[in-house]
Parts: sequence; C-alpha cells; structure tokens
Amino acid sequence: MDATFQFDTREFDRALVEYAAITGKAWPEICNDKARDLCFRTVQFLPKADAAAIAALVTREWWPKYIAKRLMRQGGVVGMVGKGRKASFVSLRAFQGGGRLAAGHYTRAEARALSARILSSRKRAISFMKSGFAKAGQALPGRGGGARGKSELTMAQGTAIAAQFTRPVAEAIVTYYSNRGGGDVARKEAIAVKGLQRAINFVAADMQAYIARKMDEAGKLKSAA
Repeated sequence: MDATFQFDTREFDRALVEYAAITGKAWPEICNDKARDLCFRTVQFLPKADAAAIAALVTREWWPKYIAKRLMRQGGVVGMVGKGRKASFVSLRAFQGGGRLAAGHYTRAEARALSARILSSRKRAISFMKSGFAKAGQALPGRGGGARGKSELTMAQGTAIAAQFTRPVAEAIVTYYSNRGGGDVARKEAIAVKGLQRAINFVAADMQAYIARKMDEAGKLKSAA
C-alpha cells in the first residue's frame, strides 16, 4: 500500500534556497546531497527497539490470551481436555502432562513457537525500517560514501533516483511491510513520519547554521577591507 505523509518543510525549503545562493553549487548536487543527508538522519532518529521491554512481554498477564487468539485466527480450535478440565483458552503454562489435547487444538510447543516468532518480529521491525532508509541514502551520490546506519537486512528495500540537470528532483524510495488489519500500518507510519520529520528539522537547522557562519565570515571580511 502506498502512503502519503504530510511534513512541515517550511524552514527546510527556505534554508535550501539560501543555502544554494550561499554555496553556488548546482541544484542537482544540492538536492542529492540533502536527500542523502535526510535518509541517514532518519536512520539516526528512528527509535531503537527496546529488547528488554519486548522480552518482558511474555510475563504480562494478557500475553497468553493474545497468543491464544492469534492461534485461533490461524485455524486452531481453542480449548483443553484432560483430567476433567476445560478452559476457554490454552495458555503457555496451562497444559501440563497427563492431559490430552482434543483434535484440532494447538499444543504448548506451538504456542511457545508462535510467541518466539512474534517477539523476534518485533525486535526486527525498527531495524528493518532503518535498513531501508540507509539503503536509500547509499543509492544517492554525495560525500561520505560507504555504509552508514543499519543496512545489513537483505530483505529491506530502499533505493533512490538521483537529481539531474534535466530533472532537478531527488527521490528516496523506502519500502517496508505491515500486517493487514489492526493498528500495525498506523503504528509504522507514525514511526516513519516522526523520524523523517526530526531529520527534516535537523538538516534545516544545519543549513541555517552554515548560512549564518558564512554570512558572519563575509561581514568580517568586508569590515576588514
């Protein structure tokens, strides 16, 4: 699914025009350089996955019920038969030896396996997004070549279309995956938007600082003359 995001680029746009006037660089070079910088700064500003918090999910009271519901959606019939007990769901700790699972029910091992897959997926989610932005930045020409940020995840997709004199617009294209339904799409979009907006603000401030420094240097030279 293609998503359209809204950002506040007013300060960035103003700084970009002044930066071009101060430096005298060609517009395509500036576009590529700043688009590359935005990608790498987004990598920096995306949140880090909190491994401890993710690992602690299995200790939460609601986690077994969550796993049971996920297994139900995968076609399992929830319930447990054994020693006269019957439950509305099977928790990771509920089934102890001596009972038997009725046909179609999931086992404790299956529940544990699903739990492990979910935890692993949550740990990879942010790194996957970081890797996509890093790869997009690496696809753009500019100073400071080489890998920057997380880019080791081979399935993460990030590329770019460099600005040219005939097409003075630089594009960074990042693809990341979301689960259908629920709030997964909205959560990942919010993470991407927040990181990229912080990157836009940072790069704008960096250009403004450069402009101010060059104007101050020019003023001192004029005074000395």
